[in-house]
Amino acid sequence: MGKKKRAMAKEQLNNDKFKGDKAYYKRGIAEKDNKVIYYIIFTFYLVSLIYPPFFRGMYFDDEFLVAHILTSILSITWFVHKMMSGEKRLLKDPIDYGGATLLAAYVLSSFFAVNPRAAWGEVLKYINYFFILLMASKLPKNIREIKASIYALGFSVFGVAFVGIGAAAGTINYNGAWVGGRINSTLQYPNTTAALLMAGYVLILSLMDTAENKWLKALLNGVNFTVLLAFVFTYSRGAWIIIPFILAIYIVFIPKGTRSETVVDIISALIPLGIVMKGFNNAITSNAGGAAWKWYFIGLIISILIGIVLNGAINFVKKNIRAVSYASAFVAILVVVAVIYIMTAQTELVMSHDSNQPDSDISVIRFVDVKPDTDYILSFDIRTKESTNKPWDYGVIIQSRDYLDTPTNITEKYGKATASRDNVIVNFKTLKNSKRVAIIFMNKFAGTTAIIDNAFVQQRGSSEKSYLKLKYKYIPESIASRIADISFTTKNSTERMIFYKDAFKIYKDYILLGAGGGAWASLYFMYQSYLYWTTQTHDYFMQVMVETGTLGLLALFFLIGGFLYGAVRGLKIEDKKNKALFVGVVSSAIALWWHSALDFDLSLGAVALFLWTLMGLMYAFLRLNGIDTTLNIKTDIGYKGAIVLAIAALIFSTSLKMGQVYSKGALTQLKASNYAGAVQLYRKAVAFDPLNAGYRLNYGKALEALGQQSGNNIYVAMSQQMFEKAVGLEPYNSQYNAELAAFYLRHGAIDKGLKYIDKSVAVQPLRPQNYQQKADAYFKVGQYYMTNGDKAAAQKYFNVVLKIPDDIKRVNRKILKPIEMTPDTQRIIDEAKKSLEIVKA
Repeated sequence: MGKKKRAMAKEQLNNDKFKGDKAYYKRGIAEKDNKVIYYIIFTFYLVSLIYPPFFRGMYFDDEFLVAHILTSILSITWFVHKMMSGEKRLLKDPIDYGGATLLAAYVLSSFFAVNPRAAWGEVLKYINYFFILLMASKLPKNIREIKASIYALGFSVFGVAFVGIGAAAGTINYNGAWVGGRINSTLQYPNTTAALLMAGYVLILSLMDTAENKWLKALLNGVNFTVLLAFVFTYSRGAWIIIPFILAIYIVFIPKGTRSETVVDIISALIPLGIVMKGFNNAITSNAGGAAWKWYFIGLIISILIGIVLNGAINFVKKNIRAVSYASAFVAILVVVAVIYIMTAQTELVMSHDSNQPDSDISVIRFVDVKPDTDYILSFDIRTKESTNKPWDYGVIIQSRDYLDTPTNITEKYGKATASRDNVIVNFKTLKNSKRVAIIFMNKFAGTTAIIDNAFVQQRGSSEKSYLKLKYKYIPESIASRIADISFTTKNSTERMIFYKDAFKIYKDYILLGAGGGAWASLYFMYQSYLYWTTQTHDYFMQVMVETGTLGLLALFFLIGGFLYGAVRGLKIEDKKNKALFVGVVSSAIALWWHSALDFDLSLGAVALFLWTLMGLMYAFLRLNGIDTTLNIKTDIGYKGAIVLAIAALIFSTSLKMGQVYSKGALTQLKASNYAGAVQLYRKAVAFDPLNAGYRLNYGKALEALGQQSGNNIYVAMSQQMFEKAVGLEPYNSQYNAELAAFYLRHGAIDKGLKYIDKSVAVQPLRPQNYQQKADAYFKVGQYYMTNGDKAAAQKYFNVVLKIPDDIKRVNRKILKPIEMTPDTQRIIDEAKKSLEIVKA
């Protein structure tokens, strides 16, 4: 029995061991599968960081809805994966709660929005930003994966720069990438492109500073040269001003012992930029694409070679830290002196035409701030190479610029020059509304030359002279003129101040919850200080204030507070390379926050995603460097709640995309006069996107046309409902109100029609064509009653037409720049006068 028991025990032991091995094997398979799933998620996450800028910056629904769908699917996959791994808490850090709070503010304001479709569309964007923030913060498992995220962002920025350079050279055909002599690249707006390039430059610089492989370091220097070249030719003055401060922040907060190398890395990209900048400028201004690429590749090769040489030099002298410090300090001083000299060195202004060159206007413009209604003199020295029989060698025009930078000529002077230096004095008096003057020097005729020097503007009775920077010695004129025009009195600066003022007017009327996403574009016509056209406030903080009110501003400050808290905590990171990368991420984010206060950068989804990714990566750094930032807050949506939110976002974005697809098809049918086909497709478009007023309006047009074509009045009744619903969804849209008014008037509902004509003027009172529309509508109604013998009614409507000039005067008393009646409005008023005389006779 004993032997039998021992045999059974041994068999049981073997069985247990087999079961244990089997369980271990299963766990191994599960872990392996888990890793595969993780890396698939991580790969698609990296892709989601790269592609957004290349689809028009994700500004338009066409592309952004697809991005919403992809992000939602990726987020659902990740949330399920995390939940299956046993994790329960999702929101932990200040940045998590800051992002969630701002998202909640947009959701809340959408219930009271003036434009529900735009508001919920904005909510969808913030869900996307929030998910990317969470993934960037919690997905990376090690520093290597954070670096992969940074490389993905850097690669994206390099692509934007490269496309911009190619577009400037005329080789890469991307719509809107090169407009007005400025690089817009794939974002189709130069200032926002500059902001993204600036943020990317600092990120790539941090990668370069921490790269251990000399070849990788040299390659990154070539990448940064590319980014800087594109950055310069965006001609974004705001970004030009900000970037030195961003670099200063980066240099100050990176670890001691690495700053000298950083200065060298900055220099190694600036040197090739300085070498090729003028040649590249000449190439793109003369449409010489081949020459532009030649200069670019010259700079790229030089930057890579410099990267190799300087890296080798640093490694050679690293053995003597003191020598490195002294050498770096000496080189830094030399570079600062050289940069200052290059940026400030001036020479005389030469404007000339060859004898075989056709007559054409060559001009250089410089600005001087002045006092209004004051006497000044302009003094300059002039000479020429040789005398000619042409009418004049030089011309100078002095223009006044008012608060809105509107040009008004004050005086002009034309004259002949001699080979010897002559002094010219031009007396002028500024206007009562002058803020600054523009001095325009000109040369026009073949064979003439004007050489101008020592130019200054001086107030009469004052010894102070404002010298004009006529020509920079080493900087292309296109860049020099932008530098010379950096001032708070420029049109862009004054316009932005007015936008902010008008935004604050809206805020006061919607102070608590705001007017919902997209509110500025819906409301600003009612509040504007003069007639201008912009769908953005050009200031992200003002945009949030208008859209979400005081609660939204508090949520935004909470988000920024979380960002700043993380930035401060990150200064405790001990590993030098990790800290340098962290400071690069923070500096890059600061660049975007800063520039977003000057322009509408964050209205482009690609830039907003870039910023929210950076904020997430900050907290990934903190987590992986053992710095705990968990808040003692129990409120958390959890992974289950996040899955529900992601599924809702997926369904919503897919529905909107389907509506868009059907709407495009319907519009094609409508243009082809296939009204039955258009109605069928618009019915589906409205079903998928019921809050879209534009779809409703076009659906109404299709129904009305089908009703007229078929003689079926049911379609006309249905079309009225669509027109009314469109205006109900966007009540502050002047065009939609006018469309509804026209519908009513076409179908004999005169009082309703005129009501909405009046409303179309009320919601956009500064557009002169609205008054023409009103005059035309009231005049035709008056004619109708006059034809039908109702003189009293006709007189009533003609009198409304005659009062339109008074309406315009009343509006003009409240605004900065008066509006004028269109000639057609005046013509209709004159006809109304004649008709009124006939009625009274």
